[in-house]
Amino acid sequence: MSHWHNWHHRGPSRFVWFMIGAFSATWYLKHCKNHWNHRVGCSRPDLPAESYSQQPQYIPPPQQHSTKPYQPNPEGEKVAASPSREWRRGWGSPPAPPTPTPPVDHGWDEEAQRRWAEEKQQKRQAADTFVDFSESTLDTVMSAVESLKAKLAEHRSNRERQIGEWQAWREEQIKQLEEWKKQQAEAAQMHMPPPSPGSPRRSV
Repeated sequence: MSHWHNWHHRGPSRFVWFMIGAFSATWYLKHCKNHWNHRVGCSRPDLPAESYSQQPQYIPPPQQHSTKPYQPNPEGEKVAASPSREWRRGWGSPPAPPTPTPPVDHGWDEEAQRRWAEEKQQKRQAADTFVDFSESTLDTVMSAVESLKAKLAEHRSNRERQIGEWQAWREEQIKQLEEWKKQQAEAAQMHMPPPSPGSPRRSV
């Protein structure tokens, strides 16, 4: 009795927990499904309505009704169908004509050639100007060097002339000094009194 009473007492509690678990599982699955649909919808861009247009329908080629009765080939040869007709029967419509190639714009080439010619002319003029400037500068430097060499040569000649004049003047002064000493010695001998007999003779 007690066992049945305990089970009966715990029955509603288990039922409540079962309902809570079922509700939680249902909510979780629904949440995952909505989340997955949201991710797929965000990651995949919406296609325009034109992309869902109907596929091209097959248009049969027009049948040519000929009034001429059929005549079999006397030689028994089979006439092959033209490739274009076979293709039309197989695919429905002929291929679109190829897109024509746009004409080549020769204006750009002419403009590029004109610019290239102008740049080449400018470079040539700059080179000629540099050469002329270099030549004029070199001429100026050479003339300055020649003038400096002439001045140095003139200064050297003037110095050598001055040194020669000074040496001549010095030799002249030495010669005059020697003559003056000689005259003084002769004058001293002329005015010297004769020595006494007892005095020793001074040797000159």
